[in-house]
Amino acid sequence: MSGFSKDAKALSKAFPDTLPENMSRKFYEWPDLLQLYRDADVIAVCLVDNKYAAGVQALLEAMACKRPVVMTRTQGMVDYLAAPDIAKVVNVGDAAGLREAIVHLLKNPQEAESQAQRGYEMVVNQHSSERYVDVLAQKLRSL
Repeated sequence: MSGFSKDAKALSKAFPDTLPENMSRKFYEWPDLLQLYRDADVIAVCLVDNKYAAGVQALLEAMACKRPVVMTRTQGMVDYLAAPDIAKVVNVGDAAGLREAIVHLLKNPQEAESQAQRGYEMVVNQHSSERYVDVLAQKLRSL
């Protein structure tokens, strides 16, 4: 779903020349993207090594939809993944670990649901627009 940017350097490595029939790479309108999240049993956010918060939008959107997440550990995502047990985390390039984490969540639906709930609560409590407005207002008042 993500990685649609025409400017992303890593896209040539991230997508095969011919996509499998069950994979698409296109822009989704918001309602369609939301439905894809809601229909997914697990969201995998797979990243190349980087120092930026690449993947944060997909992570937060998945958690806001109460979906369990498997996420690649990168320098840029360390702060977002600091909350315990909000996502299964794998190393960059660890395809076997990624598969293992996805299969584990699929075979353990209660654990997956619990993880999804913790992620949802983190998003609501720390990353909502209301929280953003409160933090911004506090900063402005302090000036």
